[in-house]
Amino acid sequence: MLCEKGVWGGGFDTFFAYADGSSRAGMKHQVPPYECGEVDDEGYPDGQNAAVAVRKLEELSQRREPFLLSIGFYKPHLPFNSPKKYWDLYDRDDITLSPNPDAPEGTPSSFLHNSGEFFNNYRIHEDRGGAGKRIDDDYARTIRHAYFAAVSYVDAQIGKVLEALRDTGLDRDTVVVVWGDHGWHLGDHTLWGKHSLFERSAHSPLLIRLPGMKQAGRKSHALVETIDIYPTLCDLAGIEPPPGMDGRSLVPNLKDTSHQGKPAAFTYQRNRITMRTGRYRLMLHKVDDRAVAAVFDHTHDPNETKNIAREHPEIVDRLLPLLETGNRNFMGPVARWTPD
Repeated sequence: MLCEKGVWGGGFDTFFAYADGSSRAGMKHQVPPYECGEVDDEGYPDGQNAAVAVRKLEELSQRREPFLLSIGFYKPHLPFNSPKKYWDLYDRDDITLSPNPDAPEGTPSSFLHNSGEFFNNYRIHEDRGGAGKRIDDDYARTIRHAYFAAVSYVDAQIGKVLEALRDTGLDRDTVVVVWGDHGWHLGDHTLWGKHSLFERSAHSPLLIRLPGMKQAGRKSHALVETIDIYPTLCDLAGIEPPPGMDGRSLVPNLKDTSHQGKPAAFTYQRNRITMRTGRYRLMLHKVDDRAVAAVFDHTHDPNETKNIAREHPEIVDRLLPLLETGNRNFMGPVARWTPD
């Protein structure tokens, strides 16, 4: 994987880099969770990573052999740092707040957290918020602005890599996968960060581009998981994947975006698990042979504002066998469950 260390020296110092060469590492509570740097794209590590990737593609284009090139970008991870020109893409007055800022109705507190990655590592506005508490709207808007700018910054870096792929002619026979390992709460359910089982955290970006795609630019609503990426690449490269894999090739979905895919997708977080079907999200916090459950109906409540497990226990009972069958090694059978 390509990763430029720059003036930060690598490791966490590069991961949490600020434009002046400093880092959040070792500076707990001393640095803000965002920065609007008066620098060009290479003033932060992701711009340097993109430049290295472009040079590597130019080198690879001179060879006549297969390659796998992995390029790692940090943003939009905390701290939400990016050059000022990406902040300037957004009008602060147009930035909306979370559509679901409060803790979901009827949801057990064990599914929430105190946003420790955010609050415990950075110098935060005095109205800190915390588990079950919203932060000041004006400060929330600033943080969302910073996040949006960081997304635009990394989008631009990915664009440079794709442009180099086209300029070198490698785009004619190269598969491109862009993916992230998780989503991020920006005040949703009072949360600022990941580490939850809710949709906003578990729903991660995944884009796949094939040469000559017949359905290029189209979105699929099929349920997929990151464990599907490896068998997909094997399938596209004509390589037999090793036996016993849990992931499935997504080639049928790439050929036909209406393809339904798998019946459920799973996300794990310590002794908690969530299963997403086409309509429902089931969340379980298991302790011994007992589990606390929450269910959200995405047909009527896409923002997951109300847990319906108490009023519709039959839905939990209907979903549990699918969860246990798909994840026997992780959860095992659930002898008892309660809504709270």
